[in-house]
Amino acid sequence: MRNRTRSIIAAISALALATAAGGVASAQGLFGSAGDGSSGILGSLGDLGSLGSPAKPTIPGDGLFDVSAGEVEPGIYRNPGIADTSCFWARTGPLIDGFSPFDNAVDPFQYATAVIIEPTDTEFFTDNCATWEWVAPVPDTTGSDGSLGSLGKPSIPGEGTFDVGNGLFGTVKPGIYQNPGLIDQDCDWERVGPNFETGYEIDPFFGDQVASAVIIEPTDTTFTTTDCATWEWVAPVPDSTG
Repeated sequence: MRNRTRSIIAAISALALATAAGGVASAQGLFGSAGDGSSGILGSLGDLGSLGSPAKPTIPGDGLFDVSAGEVEPGIYRNPGIADTSCFWARTGPLIDGFSPFDNAVDPFQYATAVIIEPTDTEFFTDNCATWEWVAPVPDTTGSDGSLGSLGKPSIPGEGTFDVGNGLFGTVKPGIYQNPGLIDQDCDWERVGPNFETGYEIDPFFGDQVASAVIIEPTDTTFTTTDCATWEWVAPVPDSTG
């Protein structure tokens, strides 16, 4: 990756405070109380949706949210993106030493994003994104040395550059993947599409490991991964993505 920006947590906090001062609703008001059954604008996380199925958590596209206080439900989320706008996100927590985002796009463009928020995270920051939509809970294997995976589900080795295709030899299948990370390893990934390049490196503290998530869209051309564990399939790309 190129043009990395490190140690940006202080800048994130300052931007979040400035945004809050400008009148953005608090996460508590959006989601309701996490433990007392009250409902905010989006309702309690366990309320029933209009079709009678449990409502899935969402996260607004802009703001700083306290994961440890229950303002954000841990899990894997995807974001459809906004036309000609680069969606930026950041996680903080006791396992995370830092991270470096990379983004380079040429108008017109729009690409989706995925993120995993672990129960050990403390805050989640998001800027210039659409609403984050729940995909799946945090896998039981996240935070461990990995798993054996599931039969018949695609996986991607943790090292290499791969063409994106239909799961044929030498290609990776589009979808949403998660990576449990490796102890003391900075998991680094990058996607290349027709009009953009984007990626992240997430650095754990010494002796720790941090999970990652990525969405690979059918329109992507290559996916590069370095110092990661095996990427494990979570879900297909939603029909509306792309």
